[in-house]
Amino acid sequence: MFLAPLGRVLSCIFVIAAANSLFAEEALLVQSTPPEPSSPEETAPIYLWQETLDAPRTIVASLARIDLQSSDVECIVMIGDDPDGEGPAEAELAYPETYMQKFNAMVGVNANAFGAAHNEDAKKGFYLGMPVNIIGLAASAGNVRSAAEEPPRRKRGEVAFWQDEQHASQMSVPGQDTTIQEGVGQFIAALVIDDKIVQRQDEPIHPRTAIGLDASGRYLLLAVIDGRQKGYSEGVTLYELAQFMQQHGCAHAINLDGGGSSIMMFRDEPEAEAKTFNRPSGGKHRPIPVMFGFRVKTALP
Repeated sequence: MFLAPLGRVLSCIFVIAAANSLFAEEALLVQSTPPEPSSPEETAPIYLWQETLDAPRTIVASLARIDLQSSDVECIVMIGDDPDGEGPAEAELAYPETYMQKFNAMVGVNANAFGAAHNEDAKKGFYLGMPVNIIGLAASAGNVRSAAEEPPRRKRGEVAFWQDEQHASQMSVPGQDTTIQEGVGQFIAALVIDDKIVQRQDEPIHPRTAIGLDASGRYLLLAVIDGRQKGYSEGVTLYELAQFMQQHGCAHAINLDGGGSSIMMFRDEPEAEAKTFNRPSGGKHRPIPVMFGFRVKTALP
């Protein structure tokens, strides 16, 4: 269990000082710990920072906090191309940097879990261009590529993060007649609901990726916790991840796909090459079918 509060913060990495902007004079993304919500010091819609903790074990967390009320940025779900139209596959695997470039994302994390669309691929491992089926909800720009499961397959209260046509954010299982603009998740997903941890105690520690919302629905937190790297970051259990999200101000939080897929990327400026912010456990990027992130509203593909 995490110590209160979350062990001791050994270091907080500021790649760029708080007053500096990565986007010229507009200060849309700042690499620094964010001020308290609604603070007069609030200067940017997106803050990007890292924390190193010493309990319950050595952990490095990469975080991004987004002000959903900002008129400068918008939520974007990035889904791989459909390789076979009406065929069995819903997407093909692509590298995270491909999504960041294609969708002009400022910040992005991996999202949904997935499985092989063809039996012959089931034992091959993950490869670039692999046709897959997406687990849970995956919707982008009003197009639902993979529908939410109702009831969820594991019957453990899994929910998704999604936005309606008015871009109001929710964490729930959307009804069949609901118009979904953007949406991801619903894979062993529920961590915190109405400020209560709903994930039970567990033992396996892995790299993890999560999305959380504060009680007001204004601030969204993206978190990637590195793992499987002894001496650097060993990972967390799902219960510890729920504690982490709750103690970082999330009244609602869901787990996304983890393990070797856990990744957070960002770009220094709209036209710059995307950079990796965390340290993926496999030492390299894994091809994935879906990413979730944010982009400048004027930087549409």
